[in-house]
Amino acid sequence: MLKVFKSLSMIQIVSILALLILFVQTIFLLLLNPNDFKSTIVILLLVNLSVLGFLFLSKVLAGSTKNNQKDDSQNNLDQMKKEIIQKTRISLVGEFSSGIAHDINNPLSIIIMHADRFEKHSKEFLAENEKANKSFEKIKTAAERIQMMTAKLGKIRNKETDYRNDTNLKEVIERSIFDLSYQIIPQNIEIKNTITEKLECYGDRNSLEQLFSNIISNSCDAMKNSTEKVLTISTEQAAEESQFVVNVTDTGHGIPEKDKEEIFTRFFTTKDDGVGLGLSSAMRIIKDHCGEVEVLSPKNGGTTLKITLNKKL
Repeated sequence: MLKVFKSLSMIQIVSILALLILFVQTIFLLLLNPNDFKSTIVILLLVNLSVLGFLFLSKVLAGSTKNNQKDDSQNNLDQMKKEIIQKTRISLVGEFSSGIAHDINNPLSIIIMHADRFEKHSKEFLAENEKANKSFEKIKTAAERIQMMTAKLGKIRNKETDYRNDTNLKEVIERSIFDLSYQIIPQNIEIKNTITEKLECYGDRNSLEQLFSNIISNSCDAMKNSTEKVLTISTEQAAEESQFVVNVTDTGHGIPEKDKEEIFTRFFTTKDDGVGLGLSSAMRIIKDHCGEVEVLSPKNGGTTLKITLNKKL
């Protein structure tokens, strides 16, 4: 009997209980008024209608619950599919980038080796030609930076070893702007950098340079078709005393509201020739530095990225 009861659904159990109550009520009414049979019948009809209404409502609610559970299950399944696809993509990118890093490092090592030899045998020439010396230093620095970046390509999924210390943010920003001169100069983009020498943050210099290079590059792309091309970089105090905010503002086409939460997702891009890794890499660096980023993009165009970083220790 207990096994049979356990196998019943909630609606079936409620129905049985309702019928038992109805039976008890009928006996009770007949005992009280054995001669008033018509009144008893009317009361029984009303009780029956009430019970039927209750059962119908229970069934509707049960169906609604099942539909909600079905929707939740489908949403969970869709989320799992997205995560699997994401992990597969990242795995493929990791394997592909490792091969690229190996292929790039070979000729890059040759470039750096011959740059060292040139410097060794041309000290007098470089000392007498200031412009040539500066150009050579920039070439060598850029080559060494590429070498450091390719060393990290095979570690996209792993936490990278970094060298965090007090870093001059003005130098980091200026280095990022210099690295992107090939993109800034042809577009005649005006740079307004109000960061002072005194501002220092705690972080890995190379990672921070990569962070701002990716963000500034993205801002430059956004201004390709703009009449006014101005990139403004400024700072302000954050809510926390130990942090500050770097504002990177462009006069580009802006970001649609529906894309604001997607732009930092791997492989999401609105560019015809984009791969969707620049801003996702920037977000990873921000999180690695325990920072935050906020996107402001009014309907009339332009975008501001508010990046929160930690101050010098």
